[in-house]
Amino acid sequence: GLSYIETKGKKRKSPKRERKNEELHTGSEEKLPKEVLVNTGTEAVSMKMPDPVNWDDLEPYEADYSLAAFEWVELHLKEINERINEAIGNGETGIILSGEELPPYREELVKQLSACGMTGFTVSMSGNNIVIDRGGEENAIEEF
Repeated sequence: GLSYIETKGKKRKSPKRERKNEELHTGSEEKLPKEVLVNTGTEAVSMKMPDPVNWDDLEPYEADYSLAAFEWVELHLKEINERINEAIGNGETGIILSGEELPPYREELVKQLSACGMTGFTVSMSGNNIVIDRGGEENAIEEF
């Protein structure tokens, strides 16, 4: 059966049902009620309607990836240390973490890697890659 919505003592068919084949109505000429009564079949329930959102007044949301970056570094730090030790053993000054192996929040990863206490090493971005090396122009590793 049809459900009915009661507003200010008037009954009318559910708007969803009335406009089944019509174009979505977005005009501002019709004021929405602050409270509606919904008949559930066994009782009438009063529901407050939320205030409409003015999308123009909302501030853009900037995601915080610091926790995700911290967890990624914590999960991969042992492997990174092994790769650095292997590179130094081969006479290189550091390693490059390629963009393909990194999550999209690379800037946060640089901050977390810099803060994890790799004494004597610098961590920097190079394109989509992260470079971890002993620092200084004379020791900089070449990117392929």
